[in-house]
Amino acid sequence: MTIDQKTGLISWERTVASVQPYTINVKASNRIGRTEVQWSLKVQLSYNITIEDVTPTGVLAVPKTIQMRGMVNYFSGTLQSLMAFVDVKVRNKGRITTMSIVTSPRNRGRFEAVYFPKAGDSGLFEVDGRHPSDTGFTPQKSWSVLGMMCVPGYVNRQAYLDADVVEMRGVSLLKNDGVNRISNITARVEGIGGPLTSVVVRAGNRLSSNGSRPLIVFLDTDSEVSIDVILTVSHPLRPLRGVIAVVFSTPDGTTARVRIGLQLNVRKPALILSPSSLSDSVPRGTQKTFQINIKNEGEVTAKSLRVTLPSEPRLTMSAYSTTTTTASEDRLDLLPNETAILVLTVTTGATDSLGQFSGSVALNSDLSSASISYRFYVTSQEKLNITVRVEDEYTYFASDKPLVSGAVVTLRNPRRRYTEQRITSNHTELVVFEDVDEDRYTLTATAPGHGSYWAVIIAKPSDPSITIFLQRVAVKYTWTVTPTTFQDKYIVTLDSTFETQVPMPVVTVEPASLNLIPYEEGKKDVINFNITNHGLIRADNVRFALPSHPTLIFTQTIDPIGDLPANTSIIVQISVKLKTRVKRNLGTLACGLKMLYDYYCGGTRTGGQDITLTRTYPGRPPLPMCS
Repeated sequence: MTIDQKTGLISWERTVASVQPYTINVKASNRIGRTEVQWSLKVQLSYNITIEDVTPTGVLAVPKTIQMRGMVNYFSGTLQSLMAFVDVKVRNKGRITTMSIVTSPRNRGRFEAVYFPKAGDSGLFEVDGRHPSDTGFTPQKSWSVLGMMCVPGYVNRQAYLDADVVEMRGVSLLKNDGVNRISNITARVEGIGGPLTSVVVRAGNRLSSNGSRPLIVFLDTDSEVSIDVILTVSHPLRPLRGVIAVVFSTPDGTTARVRIGLQLNVRKPALILSPSSLSDSVPRGTQKTFQINIKNEGEVTAKSLRVTLPSEPRLTMSAYSTTTTTASEDRLDLLPNETAILVLTVTTGATDSLGQFSGSVALNSDLSSASISYRFYVTSQEKLNITVRVEDEYTYFASDKPLVSGAVVTLRNPRRRYTEQRITSNHTELVVFEDVDEDRYTLTATAPGHGSYWAVIIAKPSDPSITIFLQRVAVKYTWTVTPTTFQDKYIVTLDSTFETQVPMPVVTVEPASLNLIPYEEGKKDVINFNITNHGLIRADNVRFALPSHPTLIFTQTIDPIGDLPANTSIIVQISVKLKTRVKRNLGTLACGLKMLYDYYCGGTRTGGQDITLTRTYPGRPPLPMCS
């Protein structure tokens, strides 16, 4: 709205029609004072709407798309426009759906509208056409849709399978939510299979199992009927989980559906064993008995509860009974809250091997099972003194045949909570563990300048002496990192320290570190290794364990290398070739280059030296390699 400052006339150029009058407020003020005036202005509608036709019409079995046609009626004395705005309104169950459209410019004053059905549409549908400013509603045309629905549409049900037939009452309500009577409603069930052999649907006193005859003859408007289902399952009874659907339909196609989540459980005995497991020591040539209490804490009888023993001749069943019943053929019936007693006997022979034997005893009934695990240790009541002799290479090759001094020897048996330690103090001392039970033990030994020893032994009177061999560590390697004057630059070197002129093989190999990059790039193809025996004893069967590499083939040119006498060196050449027709992946790791040799020292011993593989470009960080 605008006000002409000279004439004071108020003008409204694009007037919007309205059923209700507009309220207009005008305020004016100057230096003398101010005033306010209010009045009502009614802008009449220029046209109304007529709905001429809806297709299809009448009573529909299922929701369908509805075509609607109509025209605009201009009032006398109003100017007809090329196009007019129209609100087509559809009312169903108190809810109004509005479709805003315009009339056709080629067929002035006429329009068409389409109503697309929604899921679950049913009942009476009324149509009206209105000017957009008119909020009223007066039905002009109508149609109706038959409708029924299940409340709830999904339900979870649990039950116990005490028999092969289970009845579930009131799983849902089938309601007629339309405005017309529905007739000849049948029911069918989807999802039957497996142990679920049949499902019968019941409404009142009528049954329908396969949809072949009406379950409900008629269902009046706003009425409902309770739905039951009767399930039949096959033997043997076992738990069942799944979903079935009951589909209701009429000959005209009106449908409703309820989905039922089934959880069918079987009442079972609950077998509680006390103790739940057996563990004990049984000396040779003795017998021990063990009592197990078996209580049924379930809701039903454990029928034909039988005991199954493993194929272990030392384990037998001595008794199996309740307070009122003795087992027949290793089986009995155990009532709810009743307790059975099982007696097991373990018998060991005088010459049985020491150590553990284990397994489980099974208990099985028609509906439940349980087991009791056992772990028995065959022990001995005899005691002995264990003598341990600790040797190294000098014991065999040195003239004075010394034993290892400073060796720490430990004897352990965790089950007996036994741990004892002895230390050799000179080159002639043996260690003795006194008054030790005949049994299995873990024996370990360490000494400065030697490798370590670990073994599981059986301490027995017939063989109380044990010899341990600790291999001397004659060659040591040390990485040295030297900072340079340049920031973040270091020189890394590998230094070796080894013994010479000693009564044992002391074999070294040079180079002890190898950069593979030149070989991967094809710049080098030969490695010359200098193998030296610095000791006074021959090294036998000198050999290389060559690495596996994705792009390189390592070949030993002298094969076999043979023996390496004392104070002797030999050069062994390793050929390195690039693999053909292989896509090179220089980021792949390569591992396993090692020099090995043997020597006899109370048995064949093996020594060796790892050759460290690197992948380094000058001035760059090292690439990945094996640790």
